Order: sequence, then C-alpha cells, then structure tokens
Amino acid sequence: MNEDLLKIYDLLEVKQIPSDRNYWLIRTESGKFFEDFIENNYVAIGWDEFSSKDYFLTEKEQNIKDKISMTYPNEKRPGYIYNQIKRFIFDIKKGDMILIPSENSVQIAFGIVTDDFFVRLESKNINNVKNPKCIFKKCISVQWESILFKEKFDPYLKMLLFTHTTISNVNDYKEQINRILYSKYMLDNIVHVTFNVTTTEDIGALKLLQFLNLISHDSINLFNDLTGENLDINSVNLKLSVQSPGPIEFIGYATGGILVACAVCALLFGIKINLHLLGIIKFNVDTPGLATHALKFLKEFLSDKKEIMKIKNELECSKDFLKLSSSENITQHTNETINNTLQENSNIQLEEQIENITEKESDYQQISFDDNPKN
Repeated sequence: MNEDLLKIYDLLEVKQIPSDRNYWLIRTESGKFFEDFIENNYVAIGWDEFSSKDYFLTEKEQNIKDKISMTYPNEKRPGYIYNQIKRFIFDIKKGDMILIPSENSVQIAFGIVTDDFFVRLESKNINNVKNPKCIFKKCISVQWESILFKEKFDPYLKMLLFTHTTISNVNDYKEQINRILYSKYMLDNIVHVTFNVTTTEDIGALKLLQFLNLISHDSINLFNDLTGENLDINSVNLKLSVQSPGPIEFIGYATGGILVACAVCALLFGIKINLHLLGIIKFNVDTPGLATHALKFLKEFLSDKKEIMKIKNELECSKDFLKLSSSENITQHTNETINNTLQENSNIQLEEQIENITEKESDYQQISFDDNPKN
C-alpha cells in the first residue's frame, strides 16, 4: 500500500498492527502480582536458579532438565519448566502483546513489550498483603495499554483464560484481542472497523439492517458521488454477533470501500479532524488517486450539505438506538476506573507505611521514657 493512503489511515487513527506480533498470556501467581506488574511496567516469572540466557544457549537441553529435577525435586515436570523458561527468554519479542489476569481473572491487562528480556539483580520484597511486590529475577518490560473487565469479553475470547500454564501463546485469539482494543486497525493490509452495540434491548431486524446499509452501501455510494471514485460496495465484508450487546465488524482491503467505513467510524465517535490540516497534507503522487479522493470526502463530510446531513443524521439515529460505542471509549472508561482503584490502593499502602512508622516511633519513645532513671 502506498504512503499517501497510509497518511489517510493515520489521520483516521487506524492502529497499525505488526504482522509478526505474537500474543502471550502470562500468569500472575493467581493475581498476586497483578498490580505490581502494572504499576512498574513489567512482567516476571520464577525459577530464579535458571535465569542465565547464556546457560540455555550453551548447555544441552537434557542437562538443563536434569538440573531442574535436582533443583526442584518435588516438580515432576522438568520439561514443562524448561519450556516455560525458554519461551520467556527467547520467544517473547519486542512489539509482542502481553495479557495478564488479576485475581480470579476479573480484569485483564493488555500491554506491549518494549524491551528484551533482562535479569534484575535485586528486588526488595515489600511485605504488603494487599499488593505484594514480585521478587522474581527474570523480567520483561511492558507498556500497558488497557485494562478490561472479563465481562466485556465475548464468549470465545473468555476461553483463553482456561489455560493455566505460566506462559501461553494465544495467537489463536488475536483477532478478538485486536477487536476489543481497537475500533479501527490494519493488519497485513486488511482493515477492520468495529462498532460495539451496547444496548441490552432487543434489536429490530429493520433497524439493524438500516445501519448495516448506511455503512456498507449508502456511505460508499456517497463517497463515489462526491469524489468520482468507483469503490465497489461489495468490497466490504461483515462479521456480526447475534448477541446484544455485541460487535459489528466490517472488514476489507485497505484500498477498497473499508476506507469509507473507517472515516464514518472516526467521525461518528468524535475524532477531531482539523480542516487546516486537511489542506496542508502533501502526497507523493500528484495525480488524483484514492488518497486524494479520501481527503476530498473528509472535507465534504464535515460540511452541512443537504445530502451529507441526511446520512449523518441517520448515522446518529442508529448510534443512539443501538447505543454504539468504540473500543477506545470502552477501554478509556475501564482504565479510568482501574486507575482510580490503583491510586486508592497506593494511598492505602502509603497510609499503612506511615502508621507503621508512627507505631515504631511511639514504641521507641515509650521505651526511652521507661529506661530513664526516676528522680
């Protein structure tokens, strides 16, 4: 895909997903280290006696497994430990996505690996029951993007939580993971646009069909009329959840009608597009193409022309009736709730530390008083 069209998708805030990204679920000791991992932007695993990358590169596999058996005599699966450590050290790469569950998997955090595996030399074990600090040596840095409640997951995505290994590759769920995090994303030149239906009421078939028609037919025809382009209305595919609430996902090649669905989604959910910015975007190719036509469509769509206002009003009606929401709106609301909780926990911990210090000072003063000779 050419750079000019990429500029349009960037303007519409379409998330670019690397084609080589892997997705990993890493356990948190039954949620014990969930908050520590999030607050300090990392993940870690145990078996600290086996933390040398060079050791795994130079020693024979069977020798390592034998040593694991000697080190952990009660562990009957040395091969499992070997594979988990090796996966953590070698397989998880910068740019991969990490998922970690809280206690009872009530919440799931999503983050991107920002650096290679490292071994920390020392970690203070702060004895705090509510938020214990992990002391494992093997670590990977992660920038957390979102935290969602499990109840927001569709039934298929919830299945990934049934795996109980320390580290699990969950690439089979990447489509559902990307969809729940990003309302608009591109992977291998295929663009996905998701509208989340949040109404709990029964949805009439006609109302739903009207919305689907607005996105996949009327908007594309309007694009063609305004720009002289000839986008095929059959170039957009649909994935529809039969449940309510549930996602409505439009999928298509980046050079097709899905571009219009991206524009509608962006404008419907309040992305602020600067008209001045639209006027100064420079393309590498001077001859009119899809990128140029998309720029023209955006300018026209922001106007109050009669034919444009008609479709915009119909879109707003569908949005209100279906209670449509973007993935970003859902994650933003959830993250604000989680951040408030983490801040409250942090404040509680600070208060506990102050109380402990105060109690120790009080004890010290009392001892000093008692030890003083009486007159």
